[in-house]
Amino acid sequence: MKRLIPILLGCMFALGLLGCRQKLSVPTGLMLSERTVSWNAVEGATDYILKVNDIEYPVMVPTMDLPEGMYGPVALSVKAMTSLEETEYSPVTNAIAVIRLSSPQNLIQDGSFVRWDAVEHATGYVVKLDGIEYPTVETSYEIPAGTSADVQVLAVGRSDGYIVSSSYSAVLGLRVSLAVPGNIRLVSGLIVWDAVEHAVSYVVRIGTHDYGAPGLSIDLRYDYVGTYTVEVMAIADDAEYADSGFGSATLEFPLLTLDAPENLNYGSQYVTFEAVAGAMGYDILVNGAFYASVTTTSYLVPLTLLETPNVYIEVVATSTIHLDSAPSRPVYLFATVVSTEAELRAVTGGTITLAADIALTSPWTPLDFTGSFDGAGYTISNIVIDQDAAHLGFFGILEDAVVFDLTLAGSITVDSATSNVRAGGLAAVVINSMVSNIRIQFTLEVHSSNGIGVAGGVFGTVEDSFFLEVIFQGSIETSWMTTGGFAGLYAASVDPSQTVRCSVIGNVTGSGGEATPTGGFAGMILDNMLEIYECSVWGTISGYGYLGGFVGYLGYGTIVDSYVHGEIEAGPMENASLVVAGGFAGRVEGYNVSIIRCLAIASVTSNNASPDVSVGGFAGVTPGGTYATIYQNCGYSDTSLDRIGNPTTGRGDGITEMDAALLTAIADAAPGIWDFDGAEIRLIWE
Repeated sequence: MKRLIPILLGCMFALGLLGCRQKLSVPTGLMLSERTVSWNAVEGATDYILKVNDIEYPVMVPTMDLPEGMYGPVALSVKAMTSLEETEYSPVTNAIAVIRLSSPQNLIQDGSFVRWDAVEHATGYVVKLDGIEYPTVETSYEIPAGTSADVQVLAVGRSDGYIVSSSYSAVLGLRVSLAVPGNIRLVSGLIVWDAVEHAVSYVVRIGTHDYGAPGLSIDLRYDYVGTYTVEVMAIADDAEYADSGFGSATLEFPLLTLDAPENLNYGSQYVTFEAVAGAMGYDILVNGAFYASVTTTSYLVPLTLLETPNVYIEVVATSTIHLDSAPSRPVYLFATVVSTEAELRAVTGGTITLAADIALTSPWTPLDFTGSFDGAGYTISNIVIDQDAAHLGFFGILEDAVVFDLTLAGSITVDSATSNVRAGGLAAVVINSMVSNIRIQFTLEVHSSNGIGVAGGVFGTVEDSFFLEVIFQGSIETSWMTTGGFAGLYAASVDPSQTVRCSVIGNVTGSGGEATPTGGFAGMILDNMLEIYECSVWGTISGYGYLGGFVGYLGYGTIVDSYVHGEIEAGPMENASLVVAGGFAGRVEGYNVSIIRCLAIASVTSNNASPDVSVGGFAGVTPGGTYATIYQNCGYSDTSLDRIGNPTTGRGDGITEMDAALLTAIADAAPGIWDFDGAEIRLIWE
């Protein structure tokens, strides 16, 4: 019993203490100020639970900031707690929670725009410019051109007052924006625009891609095909000015054909060549057939090809955006090197490479040739051909051949040819061959006394062949021969044939009759498969019969982006029964003939006494009836004449006097082809 007394006394003491302890009181003074909830501290409380719209938030102090993003009516109550007890919730206090927006930050001037960071919960913004307020829902505002003032921005809250507008931002002092670039257009394949004062450079934007441009143009012709919106912004040259906004235009980028790779060389088991603008890769052709693809400008020739005779390699530039190029001129893996006159005279065919300039010391006998002749940039000079033979030229018959990188200088002189002659500085006859980068410096004086002959500065007759960048410089005088400054006769071909970027510089004189047409570039064209691109004639073209600044008689074929610059003189010849002369073409037939974007920058005169004379500024005689689409965007400069010599029976649709509107139409239709900005109209390649 005595042992239980201390235990009973301890229990009674503890119960006494509990009975004496003060009970927690319910929190009072609950209130919301701005976004902070507070209440009076409760003596003895170690924790609190704040209930906001039935969501409980435990806290250890008698204050709490409302959760971010909470706004509008709120119901508040709170209770106090210890580890042993807790009070009831206080009576509900209803309040309004508001969000006061922060001021917009990071104001910058971006061209003609002011921009700033978005403010969370903002329903819009007010831009204050020179004391005038302008509302916007964007995080940018376009400043009127020429404005120089202070600008501020505030974030706008809600009309119900739950989200309160901010104060104005810090002041941003505006600089005067540069003028927006204008007149954005395509010229010769380049994107160009007008200059902006105080601009040091420009930014060109197409879609999501920006390109820097230090000048007033940029070449993106190989990057795009089709219709695109092009924007241009001017970049200011100092801190006094701000960059401009973007000017824009919708431009049509044409589909292009890549240039063929140039300067192929073979050495140390590698074929090398120059890069082609716009090329994404290159196909390697062996003996005309696809063999491999590369992305660099060199190709390691496999040993198996080195063990194969008569191998030649060509390269095609490729693109997934534009059309692949034509094959390059070929490079042969095995060649005979020629550096002397004796070695040259011993050539009979095969693969030939010149290794030196060669000046001949005696008259030359035309060489019939099949194979590859690489001039390697050298010149064969003092070529004198004076014999009476059927085929007169450095080459007699050039068949299944490739000739490139060569200059030929000399003369062909025959006073009375008796053998139905064919004559040309390069070759009398060309069949199924490729000729590129050739300079012919020749004088031709050939007079036929037995039938109708054919003569041209480069070749007499041709079929199924390709010519690229071949230039004739010299003079031609013939009688009773179909005569042209470049070609005498384009005969019918089986496969497509092309003459591209070739030129005649010199005078051409032909005399004969209706059967001997004379043209500054071609005497007669009868090749339905022929296409002539970007070719020119500079000189005086004289004769009668069918006489044209570019072509005497056009029976078949297509001529595109070519021109004549000179004088066309028809006659005199007292006994001539027919004179048909035109600044560009003498006689034009209607079937499968097209002349597109061609110019006759030439005077056309006739002092022939024949009653049968037809003289036109562009064409002497052209078909009528339904032939309304032969000519497209063609022009002539001799406005003293009608565009065609037979206006009552022929149709000259598509031929107009040369003026700014025509040149603009040509430039727009053929970007990158013509140069209309210099003292003389030329093709860009020239």
